[in-house]
Amino acid sequence: AVAVGACSTVATRLTTLERTLRGKKITEDFSVLVTAGHLDPLAPIDDVRAKSEYRSDASLTMVRRALSKVGEALQK
Repeated sequence: AVAVGACSTVATRLTTLERTLRGKKITEDFSVLVTAGHLDPLAPIDDVRAKSEYRSDASLTMVRRALSKVGEALQK
């Protein structure tokens, strides 16, 4: 499962991204399959800690980094 917290009122699974990744070979560059469109289910809010645009950008970066780390770990 792939989910993002702190970017919507509740943590949200990215089921479209999960379907995109299903069956793909897991490598270090696995993260390039993630697009901003995969994060459409998120509803980032503006508050005193961060603007919604920042939350969206940070979420995309963190999901890509996490998948890259998975690929790196599995290559060892």
